[in-house]
Amino acid sequence: MCGRKNFAVVVAVCISFSTLVGCGNFTTRQSTIPTNAVNTVANQTDVIAEVTATASTASTTHTYTVPDSLQVPNAVQKEIKDHCKVPLSLPTVFDLDSPLPNNQQLAIDLDVSMNQYGMDFIDRPKGSNTSQYAMANLVGDMETVSDLSSLYIPNCFNMSGFSAHKSVTLSDKTIATYYEDSKTHEDAIIWKNHRWRYIVDVMGGDYEKETVGMANTVASFVSKHGTIVPNATQGYVQALWAGNSPVFRVTWTYNDKQWYSLSMNTLIATLNTAHTVTRVS
Repeated sequence: MCGRKNFAVVVAVCISFSTLVGCGNFTTRQSTIPTNAVNTVANQTDVIAEVTATASTASTTHTYTVPDSLQVPNAVQKEIKDHCKVPLSLPTVFDLDSPLPNNQQLAIDLDVSMNQYGMDFIDRPKGSNTSQYAMANLVGDMETVSDLSSLYIPNCFNMSGFSAHKSVTLSDKTIATYYEDSKTHEDAIIWKNHRWRYIVDVMGGDYEKETVGMANTVASFVSKHGTIVPNATQGYVQALWAGNSPVFRVTWTYNDKQWYSLSMNTLIATLNTAHTVTRVS
C-alpha cells in the first residue's frame, strides 16, 4: 500500500459514496504551527496571527474564518501574494458533499513563507476562534509541493508486487487495469488520461466492488467535467483506502515545475473543490 505521512487528527465526518460507506481519519500535511507560538486576536476575518522567524527563513500563520457561502476569503489570496513568491493557485469555494451544521463554520489555517504556502481546512464551532486541533475537526488541506515523492508519487503507481492483473472497463468506457494481491488482500485500479494519472487503492478484505465503485466515481467526474483542475497541464488523483484511514488527493502543475496538492475528507468533496481551483496572476 502507498505510504502516508504521520499526522494524528480527529475527523468526525462520515464518508458515503457509491457503495463505499465508512468513517475515519485521513492524512494531511504536517502542521507548521509552533507549540510555543502566541495567539493574537486581529479582527473578525483574520482571527489568529502567529509569526515565527529564524536567521534564514520567516513564516506567518493566520487563521481565517470562511463565510457561510464557503467561498475562500480574499484575504487569504492577499496574504499569500504579499508574502510568497510561488505562483498562486487556490480553490474559490469549498464544494462539500453535505452542508455544515448551523452551529459550525469552516476556517483556513494558513502558513506562508517566501518559498511555499500551506493550508489546513478546519470545521469548528461558530465564534470559537480556535485553530487548535483538539477543538476542531480537520476536513482538508492544500499545499505547494517541491518534491512529489513526499506524496508517494510516482511510487504509488508501482504495481510490481501485485500477484495478478486484468483489464476493466469503467462506467464512462475508460479502459483501466485492475491489480490484485491475494496475500495482502489489496487491490488497485490504475489508468491514464492524457497527462493525468489515476489510482484507486484499497487494502483489507474482498474490496473489488468498492474499488471499482470509487474508480467509476473518478472516471465519471472526469468524463462530465474534463480536467479536474482547470488549465492544469499534468496531475495525479489518489483515492487510497486502508481500513479506517482514507486519503483522497489531487496533485497538479501548470508548468511541470511547481506542484500543488489538495485533499478533502471525502472523494466527492476532493474532486468538487479541486475543480474550483484557479490560477491567480
